[in-house]
Amino acid sequence: MRAARLVAFLAAVPMPRAMALRTRFTQRLRSAPIVLAPMGGCAGGRLAAAVSAAGGVGLVGSGGESLDFLRREWALALSAPAVERDRLGFGLNVGQLDGYAPGTLEALLEELGPKHVYLSFGDVAPYAQTVKGAGATLYSNCGDSAG
Repeated sequence: MRAARLVAFLAAVPMPRAMALRTRFTQRLRSAPIVLAPMGGCAGGRLAAAVSAAGGVGLVGSGGESLDFLRREWALALSAPAVERDRLGFGLNVGQLDGYAPGTLEALLEELGPKHVYLSFGDVAPYAQTVKGAGATLYSNCGDSAG
C-alpha cells in the first residue's frame, strides 16, 4: 500500500504560511487539495479508500465499466478501515451516463450516497443540479474551450 503512505505523507506536509494555497476549493476540503482522479481501470475502491483515509478525496473510477463494477468498487472502498465516507465519491463518463435509462443517476446517487461526483467527457449541464441536489460536490474537467 505504498500509494496510501505517499498520500498520507503529502496530506500531512504543512505548507509554509507564505505558500499556503487558499481557494474556495481548499477551504471546502479543509486540507491540501489531493483528489484522486477517477480513472476507470486505475482508481478502484482500494485506492479511493486509501486516499480518503489519508485526508484526500478518493474517487472510484468507472469509465468504460458497468454500473455493477462501480457498485462493487464502492462497497470495497466503504469496507476499508479508516475510510472517511465524507471524502469518498465516484466518477462517471457523461457519454456512458447519456446511454443509461432516465433516472439512473438519481437512483445511483440515492443508493450510494457519495459526497463527491466527478463527471467527465461530455456536457455535465443536464446532470449538475441532480448531483448538487443530492448534496454531493460536483467536479468536472474541460475537454476543450469550444464547447
